[in-house]
Amino acid sequence: MVRSNKAPAQKRNLAACDQCHALKLKCVFLTHECARCKRLRIRCTSQRAKHKRGRKPKAEQTLSPDAGLGSPSSPESSYYPVLDCLSSFGVCWKQDQSSSVDQICSPFEASRLLEHFFTSPNQEFHARILRRRNVLDLKLPRATSPALLLSILCVACYMPTADNSPVLLEVSSGKLITARRTFLSQTLKLLQPVLVGEIDPTFDDAITFFMLSSIGASENDTHLRLPHWLSFMKYSLRKLSLYAEVEGLDEEEKEERRRLWWSGYTIDRHVALSFNLRPQTTDLECQTLQRPCPGDIWESDIFLEEYYQDAGNFPSKGITYSIQTLDLFGVLLPLSSITGDILEYHFLRQHATFGSHRPFMTDIRNNIEQNLRLWDRTLQDLLARTPYLANYGAANPNSTASSKVVLYGRHIWHCLHVLLFGRMDFVEMYRDLSWQASTDFVQAGEHAISCAKLAGSILTIDPHLQFIYRYFGTYLLQSSFIFLILAQKLGQAADNLILENCTINLRVLDTFVQVVNVEYQRTFARVLRQTLSKRFDENAGENEDLDPALLQYRWVAGYNGLWNEDMALKPVSDQQFRANGS
Repeated sequence: MVRSNKAPAQKRNLAACDQCHALKLKCVFLTHECARCKRLRIRCTSQRAKHKRGRKPKAEQTLSPDAGLGSPSSPESSYYPVLDCLSSFGVCWKQDQSSSVDQICSPFEASRLLEHFFTSPNQEFHARILRRRNVLDLKLPRATSPALLLSILCVACYMPTADNSPVLLEVSSGKLITARRTFLSQTLKLLQPVLVGEIDPTFDDAITFFMLSSIGASENDTHLRLPHWLSFMKYSLRKLSLYAEVEGLDEEEKEERRRLWWSGYTIDRHVALSFNLRPQTTDLECQTLQRPCPGDIWESDIFLEEYYQDAGNFPSKGITYSIQTLDLFGVLLPLSSITGDILEYHFLRQHATFGSHRPFMTDIRNNIEQNLRLWDRTLQDLLARTPYLANYGAANPNSTASSKVVLYGRHIWHCLHVLLFGRMDFVEMYRDLSWQASTDFVQAGEHAISCAKLAGSILTIDPHLQFIYRYFGTYLLQSSFIFLILAQKLGQAADNLILENCTINLRVLDTFVQVVNVEYQRTFARVLRQTLSKRFDENAGENEDLDPALLQYRWVAGYNGLWNEDMALKPVSDQQFRANGS
């Protein structure tokens, strides 16, 4: 056997530690503990008995097969204690349980899914509400409801891996689909008393509704229920008064409440943009609520009480248009506030009284532009003080979460200019010749070019668009409308700049279709591909006809944006909530 003279980059243990051995994982030795135990912040031990190789003595072979059931070497015996409450639901089943319980997954599989929820490259708001170290604690885990745990496991089944490999290598795709459907049905069954109004929602129920809204944005078969889950989520947030600080809770419980409310605030703006609605969560409600603590603090072992007691760590309250931290909340919360302002601006433009008052509307738009400049200025200031993010858009497979957040945030910032200077509705943009001849069109086009360039850069550091794909999709579409219009109108006369940007957007859309199974993304990708193919058709000229498939996605009165079903998203009152059921 030929051995390499090069020293290995990492030293693998000759004997795996207890945790890695139980889960049958590669154990990489560091200084005093293995890499996996260090990452999960658990004690790394090697206390199991070492057995000789070969056939066991006959005396040992006569032992009962159940004798080793609880030993650490059994994969089913090594799982996170927070999952104990799920054994009666067919999750983390034990061998001594009744056969009448449907076995959804083993403790090993459930533990892997729970780890994957916190470590997946898809780290949107649903993965930023709970503190990983509290949920995965091996001695005193967070007291978590079965419904919330089941919804987390269901979301984890949808979350991609870094290399797009299956979440559980040992489990077939068919079994994984069956498991996530069972997780979802069990979650809804547990939520039934809340859905029909028999009991009020708890805090964990509110998080569960947020998880369900993340599932609904993942593919078509759950997309149909998305309006109900979003409505129930918003109702729960207000019912629990999450918009206000409360006494009698420790800092981590308070932080969970803040993170859930601000996540709901952000998703409310995103849903309003996606489905042609007015924001339902007002800025006034958030005036006294602290904004989330920095992401690196939340993901560390630092106690929040100690963090806020340190000099200079003053809690910030209410909405802001400036960036204070380079994490998901710090970058996207201000953009969400600006998104809400732009949506209100467009609805006021259609108002019979306010829309005709030109100075009033001009002042509103100038104020929004000022807030956009403030966001950009504070971003540049933070980047100047953060040298390792100087080249945040450069191709680097090991890009940090901060660099990804900044790059996605820059794309959304340019897209907000497209929304501000544009018409939002694709058909209106296509037919409004006066707008196409105005300076607003030029400004919207310049920012659309920047969006296309940034979309190409995003593919270099996030090749599978895994980071925040549920949140990014609507902005990607809105930023690509202008080039689709120009390519469709000009045909062969379209210049290389238009074609280049259309090609970039098509490449991103194709990648998006691979990561999320939603119909409207496939529709836009198909229309854009057909438009580009006509560019090289010698008989093709200016095309005056819009593809009928695009006419179902409108941002005008009577339409619901990307939601093309008969049912629109509407606010749910207390009485309506209790009457709806499931």
